[in-house]
Amino acid sequence: MTPPRSSPTTSRPTRRRSLALVLLASAALLLLLLPAATALPQPQDTPGSSVAIHASPADAPDDDGGPPPPITATLFRGAEGPSHCRGGPLTVLALPRPAARHAAERCYDLPAAAACGVFTAARADGCEARLFAEPACLPASFANTHVFGPDARPVGGAWRSMAVRCAVVPPSPEELGAPPLAGLITSQKGG
Repeated sequence: MTPPRSSPTTSRPTRRRSLALVLLASAALLLLLLPAATALPQPQDTPGSSVAIHASPADAPDDDGGPPPPITATLFRGAEGPSHCRGGPLTVLALPRPAARHAAERCYDLPAAAACGVFTAARADGCEARLFAEPACLPASFANTHVFGPDARPVGGAWRSMAVRCAVVPPSPEELGAPPLAGLITSQKGG
């Protein structure tokens, strides 16, 4: 008489769970061992342009009080609150004024994941930031686009890199066409 053999189907789920736990633990260990990235511009398309990265708003260059606000992106680890981002700043990017229309886009890898940001600039500067969930501004990890403005409005999300470009010419209303809900709204009452 031969001893009963264990069924291969009963041990496979156990093996798969064990393998999944080992892979998860090794991935967590690798994340702990990776050094923090720094926010550095990747392409250098325009000569003479520079980017200053500061640890906190207190270290940012002084503004002479002129009418246009400086072009800055202040990023935070903490999530978006009711009126501002929570926690201390992760990094501050101070960008130069655009010298020409259609300036090249630059990708910035962040030192850690940002959960909130404040993007300020004059509307005439035409700056926008495309936010990505992964480093290196990979198109597959695109999360959101935010337009810089003069007001300090917090923008929530989760991103590890961002592609910034300025001197973007806004489209004219004729190019945009009619709003999708035009003609469907019969009355507008204030709330």
